[in-house]
Amino acid sequence: MSRRIWDAVVIGGGPAGLAAGMYLARVGFKTALLEKNQWGGQAFLIDQIENYPGFPDGISGRALMNRFYRQAGRQGLVFFKEEVSGISKESGRRFLLETEHLDLACRALVLATGANFKELGIAGESQFLGKGVYYGAFEKAARFRGEDVAVVGAGDAAVHQAVHLGRFAKRVYVLCRGAGLSAAAHLKKRIGGLPNVKILYGTRAIAAEGNGALKRVRIQSEGDHPNSLNVSGLFILIGKKPDETLIGRISPQEGVFTAGDIHSGRCRQVAIASGDGMRAAMLCAEYLSGIRSHRVSPN
Repeated sequence: MSRRIWDAVVIGGGPAGLAAGMYLARVGFKTALLEKNQWGGQAFLIDQIENYPGFPDGISGRALMNRFYRQAGRQGLVFFKEEVSGISKESGRRFLLETEHLDLACRALVLATGANFKELGIAGESQFLGKGVYYGAFEKAARFRGEDVAVVGAGDAAVHQAVHLGRFAKRVYVLCRGAGLSAAAHLKKRIGGLPNVKILYGTRAIAAEGNGALKRVRIQSEGDHPNSLNVSGLFILIGKKPDETLIGRISPQEGVFTAGDIHSGRCRQVAIASGDGMRAAMLCAEYLSGIRSHRVSPN
C-alpha cells in the first residue's frame, strides 16, 4: 500500500470538517477528509434546521449537509470513508495517520471530530443501547409509530427530539429533573401545543428494563406519577462532551488545528460549527504557507 502525501487532512465530516476541507481545497491545498460515518455527522440526522442563515423556511439536516458535501467536492476536496485509529509524527513535519485501508501522511491536520452525547449512567442503559435506548437518534422516530416512548432531558435537543417523536409516537413522556424546561422559548411553545406529549417535572429515569428489547423505564419522581413507564423507546439527550480521543493521542504541536463541537461549551449549532471550520482552515492555510505556527488546544 503506497503512501499518499497531502498538504492537509481533515478528520471528521460534520459541518466543521466539511467547511474546513472546502476552504483548504479551494485555496489550492491538496486536502483529504476522513469520516467514519455519514457525511454531515450528527447534523445530517436533524429533521429540520430552522436557524441556519439563508433558509427562511428551514431545511433538513440531510439536505443542508448534502449541499455542504457537493460544494466541498466541487472545490476539489477528496473524501474517504475511513476511521483514524492513530496519529504519529515522523522526523520532520509530516503526520502519519493510521487507518484500516489507507496509508496517509500530511503537513497539517484539522481535527473536527465533534462531540458525543453524554450517557445517563442508569442500569440497563448499555444493555438496551440500539434496542430501544438511543442518543439523539432523530432518524429512529418513525420506528415508534403508535407506540409510547420517553425522552430524558430539558434542553433544546431533548425538546426538539420530543416534538419530532410526537409526529409518530402515540405518547411521548419527557422526563425533566427540574421544575421547568431549559429549552428556547419557541421550542417550549411548540411542545406545549402537542396533546400526545406529557412533561413529567421533577422526574428522573433510574433503570431501563426489558427482555431482549426495552419494555419499560423505572422512574423516580417528586410528583404523583407511577414508578415505571411502559415504553419501547428511551431517548437520552442530556448534553454532549467533546470527542477528544485523537487529541489525547497527539501532544500539542505545530500543524494541528481543532474545529467545531470538539471545543467545550454550550454553543453547539450547525452555523457556529461551520464558521469555526472556516476559522480553523484559514489558520491552517496560513501555517501551510509559512506565515505562522500554531499549537493544538482542545478549548
